[in-house]
Amino acid sequence: MSSTRAVVVALVIVATLAGCAAPGGAQAGSAELDVVDSTLVETKSSVQLLRNEAASRIPDIVVNELVDTTDASSACQPASVDPGELARAWRSTATLTMTNSQAARVDVVTAELVASFTDQGWVAEPDDAATRLTREESLATVVVAGTAKTTVDHATIAITVTGPCVLTEGPESDEVLNLERSL
Repeated sequence: MSSTRAVVVALVIVATLAGCAAPGGAQAGSAELDVVDSTLVETKSSVQLLRNEAASRIPDIVVNELVDTTDASSACQPASVDPGELARAWRSTATLTMTNSQAARVDVVTAELVASFTDQGWVAEPDDAATRLTREESLATVVVAGTAKTTVDHATIAITVTGPCVLTEGPESDEVLNLERSL
């Protein structure tokens, strides 16, 4: 590891730990950030493949259109904790619209997608807006959200897969810019 990267690692760890300390020993904000010893280029493909796998589990008969996919890195911590946004994760998303005839089933189809993961040992953590899926053997997380049809929009299912946090040289680094340009 280069001396510059070692200093960056130390600064991110110090900033993360400082942001977690609260009076009386309670934790404020997020817990200590786990940064894996890898690179964005090493995590990108597996994140994209998991996103594609999740999308392929939605039956073709209910899908009207794949309306959007995104692939980009994102900061793992707010700028107040990591001002250089050096700790980054690869994030891949897919948004699919449902056919009008299947729109009323958006909750059922979303639940079936989640169940396809829990059947394989993933743990579902639902909230009002989405379900977060984690698995001990995976460094990635999957978030699935279904949105009901409105008078102007189709019912949608959104899938977001986020890889592990890795240390980079920031959002304007050659590594990040080259990965995001290669899409």
